[in-house]
Amino acid sequence: MKVSYIVCTIRRPEQASACINSILKQLGDIEVVVVDQSEVCGRYANDNRVKVAHSRKDGLSHARNLGFQDSSGGIVAYIDDDALLAKNHSEILQAVFSDGRVDCVAGRILVAGSDIPYAKTQTADSRYLPMGGWNAMLGGNIAFRRSTLEEIGPFDETFGAGREWASGEETDYFLRMQYTGKKVYYCADLVIFHPAEPKNHSGESLSHKLFAYGKGHGALFAKHYKQFRNKKMLLSFAWSLAKPSLRMLQYFVTGKNSNFQVQRAIFRGRVQGFKDYMLQHDTAR
Repeated sequence: MKVSYIVCTIRRPEQASACINSILKQLGDIEVVVVDQSEVCGRYANDNRVKVAHSRKDGLSHARNLGFQDSSGGIVAYIDDDALLAKNHSEILQAVFSDGRVDCVAGRILVAGSDIPYAKTQTADSRYLPMGGWNAMLGGNIAFRRSTLEEIGPFDETFGAGREWASGEETDYFLRMQYTGKKVYYCADLVIFHPAEPKNHSGESLSHKLFAYGKGHGALFAKHYKQFRNKKMLLSFAWSLAKPSLRMLQYFVTGKNSNFQVQRAIFRGRVQGFKDYMLQHDTAR
């Protein structure tokens, strides 16, 4: 099957160009669809396998949906714009999707220049993901059968970077697939390399970022409780508050105020997102 790689970018032309070049080195029948949400669209590789769409509407989920509309491959892969693909990425995708049971593949993200996973939830063991395995699926390295995206529908454009709920869009999609019986395979050999998280955040900027991410996750739990009648989301929401609560207590006792503020931001964000989503949809009804 042809593989359509979709790269959504905004104001990062150098990183996006490096990412695109690593895709163009892949073997087999591929295309690259670039969705650029910058004020001025960047210029990318002069290659007939590259399509560029310029969108002025903010939001990562909107860009992903637009990229899908402009793609033609039987396999549709979404890659972070600041990542580089391992040399055998497309070959592994083809091999995994040759198994007709696989509807979606979650690949592994490693910190650039190392074999360290970007997230601790991504282990070296490949497996089918159960309903509770959503945290192994990271949006920077995911791929779908085209038929899966057509059946499940678009990404929810109220979630994701650039929107009110700044995270949770991949988890939302994962859960929607699970409700319809789709099979999501976590493939540890499907690798991209991503820059390490910057360590020069001020305490205030990091807290602001994590508060926004927390709001997204809180709203996600509320959406799936409210819209899909998934009562387990209430337990998941409560559990998501337990870890930052315990760490707040730990850092308060040990006097680590900056760490305390970070965990407080996560906690507050999740509570605020859950509350706001519930209130908005009660009002809408």
